[in-house]
Amino acid sequence: MLNAARPSFALPTPAELSEYDAAFEATRDAPDALSGARAKDTWLMEYGLAPATLGAVWQLADVTRNGKLDRFEHRLAMHLIQKVCCAGGELPAAAAAAGDAAGCFGGGSRELARPALLALAGLALLEPQPP
Repeated sequence: MLNAARPSFALPTPAELSEYDAAFEATRDAPDALSGARAKDTWLMEYGLAPATLGAVWQLADVTRNGKLDRFEHRLAMHLIQKVCCAGGELPAAAAAAGDAAGCFGGGSRELARPALLALAGLALLEPQPP
């Protein structure tokens, strides 16, 4: 399920980022977050992925390890689901390692976790852009 090699999927396009953001707005259950329970229910119904696969996606995407996804983390999860899981690929183990390691610095600070995750996963375009 996890692949230690660098991910081989493309970076998201602006259209994909807009799609991910629209999905976040439609499914979030807090002002700026999506809970694990809501994500699981939504993703199981929409994508039909195995619970273990969804759990692996969650581990990669919940960079701050706070049990919910913000817009950035949701973008990462959606990209992993659509471009890796639904395409029959393997999730990047490097991203999991980066998330775990980055969470050890500053108690999961986004400023520390995100660059480490992005650098290893090659997903720099997933960072929300200012309006």
